[in-house]
Amino acid sequence: QPDPEEITASSDRDEQYVIMAGPGTSLTIPGIIVSEIVIALAKSSPVRRIEVDLGTRPTMGLDRAPSLAAAHDVALRPGLQRHRAPRNARARKQAFREWIGPDVKAAIAYAWPGIDNEWIRGFLQVANAAGVPTVVLCASLPPSRQTRAVSLVSLLRHADRVVVGDTAEANELVAAFGS
Repeated sequence: QPDPEEITASSDRDEQYVIMAGPGTSLTIPGIIVSEIVIALAKSSPVRRIEVDLGTRPTMGLDRAPSLAAAHDVALRPGLQRHRAPRNARARKQAFREWIGPDVKAAIAYAWPGIDNEWIRGFLQVANAAGVPTVVLCASLPPSRQTRAVSLVSLLRHADRVVVGDTAEANELVAAFGS
C-alpha cells in the first residue's frame, strides 16, 4: 500500500531531468536551501524534487518565518514535479528505484549536519545502480571534531562528487577518504 505522505506527479519519460533530494520542509533553513538549489537548477534543466523529512518534527529548531519560507517554496512554482519520500527505509529505497532511472541525468542529494542523513546511502546506491552520476552537497561537516569527516565517509563513499562548505572541510574529507 502506498505511503499516504507520498506526492506523485505525472512523468514525461521523453525528457531527461535532474533529481534533487533533500529536506523538503519549506519552513526550515535546509528546506529553503534545497528550494534555492532546485530553482537554480531549473534554469538550465528540468528538475524533480524528492523531499526527505524523516523526523517526526522536521522543523524543530530549524524553523523560520512563514513569509520567508513562502518566498522559497518551490511548491508554488509551476511545472516542478515533487515526490515525498516515505519515512520507512525500505519503502523509501523502493521509491528511489521508481524515481531514478535511465532518464535521470544527475542525482543530487543535500546533507545537513544534525539531521538524519542516512537516506543518502540508499539514494546513492540506487542512482549508481541506474548508472546515474551522483553529487552530494553538504552545508558543513558535523560539529563533533572526533567524528566529523569519518562519520560521513561510509555515507558518501558512493558519490561521484562531494561538495562541502569550505576548503578546510574539503581537506578534512579528502584526508578521511584517503584520496
